[in-house]
Amino acid sequence: MKITLILSLFLTSFLSAVELLPKDIHGIWKIELGPEVKEEGFTIKSEIISYLLEDGSCYEEALFNIYLDEADTKILTYGGIETASWTIKDGKLISKTVKSADNILFSSLDPAVLKEVMAVMKEDEDDESSYSLVSKTADKLVFKDDEGESTLIYTRCTDEKYQSLLALKNKKDLEPLLKSPDKLEKEERPLVDLQLRRFSRSVLKTEGFRSAPHLPTFSKRSEETMTLRPRREILDRLFCNYVVSFWITMPEEQLPSKKLKTLIEKLGLTEKLTQKEKDILAMSRKDANARHMDGVGWKMENMFALAWILGMEMCPEVNDAQAGDAVAGALIPFITKELQSLVGGNPLKFTRSPLEVIQLEDIFYCAHNAVRSAQTRAKNTVPKGFHPILNGGVISEKRHALTWALSPKVKWEDTDLST
Repeated sequence: MKITLILSLFLTSFLSAVELLPKDIHGIWKIELGPEVKEEGFTIKSEIISYLLEDGSCYEEALFNIYLDEADTKILTYGGIETASWTIKDGKLISKTVKSADNILFSSLDPAVLKEVMAVMKEDEDDESSYSLVSKTADKLVFKDDEGESTLIYTRCTDEKYQSLLALKNKKDLEPLLKSPDKLEKEERPLVDLQLRRFSRSVLKTEGFRSAPHLPTFSKRSEETMTLRPRREILDRLFCNYVVSFWITMPEEQLPSKKLKTLIEKLGLTEKLTQKEKDILAMSRKDANARHMDGVGWKMENMFALAWILGMEMCPEVNDAQAGDAVAGALIPFITKELQSLVGGNPLKFTRSPLEVIQLEDIFYCAHNAVRSAQTRAKNTVPKGFHPILNGGVISEKRHALTWALSPKVKWEDTDLST
């Protein structure tokens, strides 16, 4: 009993001597939150990079993985941007959210559920949180929230890419991170690159992919533009894949060739088809089926990614198996609706933002690199049970569509799929 009391008094005395000063916390930190947050059957894991500026402003970039405990299944990964203010008062760190994330970069959530998640995040605005310092070194700060439920571990971020951002002086300098990528000046793009790649690596780590550490970011691979193709070009490519797929798979009695050729003419697709696609359409339906049935499934993977860009809710994921009934069940009604709207003279207008497409393309680009490594017999670059050729082909074909959509003036067959 006496030993316990003495130790308690010693620790109290020791901890009370730990002083927190404003200069201790200026800079860029990686924040770990422990223990994991568990609520109503969900486990939430987070990664946070926090930029604390001398003027008391703070920019935080948070990535969350949410798991359904009962099934041990990840249901969501997303990244967001928050601005906050901070001060040190009575030896405590006081933090207040100024603006919650309102530009989710990538999400596998149903839009209605995502809206609920955003509403919960908004509730935290203007709420102050108070943290007491537990221990301090030059590169590590450990805090306990005043409710005593969680620990925050701040580790100083020494990566030179992050350190280059230390020149930021005020919140206005952080605006490039919130802009649409096609409006960014060339010198501002590295800031967005950093954000996108951090998120890609988080997704891939969760899914079990390991890509090369120094892959070029999107703006380095595409220095001329960060712009999405016009919607009609993406739609035409979707239709090209659609008609060729049906030419191969559907028997003449179910879908007459004349009807498909009329559709090609009416949509003006003749000049949009690749030479290989033209050659297939020049064959009889029976010959096309015999020679190309085995490879037609890859066009479904292309269509999946293209339809998502154009607004289909189901989102491609790097751990997807080959497209099956669920994807077909979402694709066919979506394409039918697009056809009806276009032929009816009232084309749909929604297209995902360039930032959303760039983020998903970067995820698939990095995953494609991991697949290529696995195909050369590198170990532990893809998840256990992942087939480098079959599952790898799914990633390659989806990546083809995403990269092409972000490569204006590049022909479909000339899309750069290097890794």
